[in-house]
Amino acid sequence: MLRAGLESLGIDQAPSAANFILGYFGDRAIEVRDALRDKAILVRDRSYEIPGGVRITAGTRDQARRVIEELERIW
Repeated sequence: MLRAGLESLGIDQAPSAANFILGYFGDRAIEVRDALRDKAILVRDRSYEIPGGVRITAGTRDQARRVIEELERIW
């Protein structure tokens, strides 16, 4: 669900078999991290080692839905 939501927004992702997705947000990685944090959604900025990278843990369906809804507003 989370992967499909990011794809629908045109956000590239790294292949993953783990419990998280690494999305590529380009120059907006910090902005996205901060905007999500303001909504009490914690993600990890990885852009210091992976340009534009933000790590999003796959939680429950409700949590994934909420992340996608917030990304729709800010992306």
